[in-house]
Amino acid sequence: RPGPVEDDHGCLLAAEDAGVRSAAFVARLYVGRTSDDPALLKMLRDKSPAVRRTAAFYFGTHGTKSAAPGIMRLLDEDDLETRKGALLALGRLKHPPAVEPARKAISDENSGLRRAAAVALTELGESDGAAELTRLLAADDRRTCRLAERPSIEEPDDFIGRIEVLRESRKSETQRLQWMKEAAEA
Repeated sequence: RPGPVEDDHGCLLAAEDAGVRSAAFVARLYVGRTSDDPALLKMLRDKSPAVRRTAAFYFGTHGTKSAAPGIMRLLDEDDLETRKGALLALGRLKHPPAVEPARKAISDENSGLRRAAAVALTELGESDGAAELTRLLAADDRRTCRLAERPSIEEPDDFIGRIEVLRESRKSETQRLQWMKEAAEA
């Protein structure tokens, strides 16, 4: 039997405000519910793109493979941020049916969507993703993006490792500076 906190989250999942629904989703996920809880999976069909994005992100992060079909549907959305989030989540889930939509997205006019598609393809083990992401990173004027491509990242496993280093480096400025120093010395 769910406790009062879980009952509150259940009610909040249906709240009118999208921010409240997103927060309730995250809270419910972290109070011991499994990420394949039907009430959480339902959030991929929420009326708000922000809630659907939040759900896709957390399902991808938690490795919830049962969410992959619902996340695939998000690739057809009008909302660009939702499509980017869906591609990234599907890449993290290593969901093979996402390969073709990701390849299609690589030719999109939006560079953010192209980058998300390239990351997804790379995480799916597709070499064309690593090549495209290397090209996109080389064209990016942000220093951390340029450093991500050094040294050569021809091996997808090495590239995924560098992406993980970049993600982790965001957690701490000190870690990021240390990584940049090591990369510059390499």
